[in-house]
Amino acid sequence: MNKEILTNELDENTKLLISKVELMEEAIDKKNKQLSSVEIGVKSTKEIIKYIPAKLIVEEHVIYSYACKSCEKETGESNIGSTQMAQTIFYNSMASNELIAHTLILKYQHAMPLYRQESYFNMMDATLSRQTLCNWTMAAATALEPIYNHMKKELLRRNYINADETTLKVINDNGKDSKSKKYMWLYMSNTKAKPVILYDYQSTRSSSCPKNFLGDFNGFLQTDGYIGYNSVSEATMVYCLAHIRRYFHNIIVDLDEEALKNSRS
Repeated sequence: MNKEILTNELDENTKLLISKVELMEEAIDKKNKQLSSVEIGVKSTKEIIKYIPAKLIVEEHVIYSYACKSCEKETGESNIGSTQMAQTIFYNSMASNELIAHTLILKYQHAMPLYRQESYFNMMDATLSRQTLCNWTMAAATALEPIYNHMKKELLRRNYINADETTLKVINDNGKDSKSKKYMWLYMSNTKAKPVILYDYQSTRSSSCPKNFLGDFNGFLQTDGYIGYNSVSEATMVYCLAHIRRYFHNIIVDLDEEALKNSRS
C-alpha cells in the first residue's frame, strides 16, 4: 500500500503499534548450524492496517451512601448523602449513550436497517430486538430535538441556503406501504466551515413546507427551480445551473438538423 495513501486515510490519532520481527535465538543457517548474530540496524519497515472487532461489555454502576459523622456529633442527626448515577439519555434503560449513538450511526450514516442491526448485535451475544432498537431511535429523536432546534437557528443566521426535496417510501401503522407520496426536505448551508445540514419530514410537497421551515429567511436560497420555494418571499432565489443546462440539452435534442444549425443553444 502506498504510504502517502495510508497517511491520508488514517486519522492522526490512530494508534501506531510497533511489531518487531527479530531473529530467534534458535535460528539456524542453511548448513544447520546455530547462528550467533548481532543486531546492526533496521533493514526495512512495513505498515499494515489491522481491524479490531467491536464488542459489548456490561458496566455496573454502584452508588454508595455516606453519613456525616461530624453532623451527628453536633446535631445528633446523621445527614445521609450519596454519589450520583452516571447521566444517560434513558435513565431507566441499560442503553448507554455510546450504544445509542452507535445504533443511530449504523441506521442513518451506514443505512443499516434495524432488523439487520438485530442480527449484528446478536453476533456479539446481545439480544436486542428490532422493537427495542426502534424505541431507542424514537426516544433519541425526542432527546436530541433541542440540538436540532439550535442547528436550525444557526442555519437561518447564514446568508446562503441550499434546499431540495425528494420522495420517501413510508410504511403505515398497519405494516402496508403508504399509497400517498411522502417527502423529505433537505436544507443545508453552503459553507465548508461548520456546515449545517437538516432534514425535515413532511407528508406533502406543499409550498407551505419551506415557508414554515425557513420563515422570514432573507438570504440567498438556491433550489432546482420548483415553484413551491417561491413561498419564501423574503429570500433571493438562486437557481441550479445543472438543472438549467438540462433544459438547453432538451432543446438541442428536439431540434431538427436545420434548426440546430441556426440555434444558439
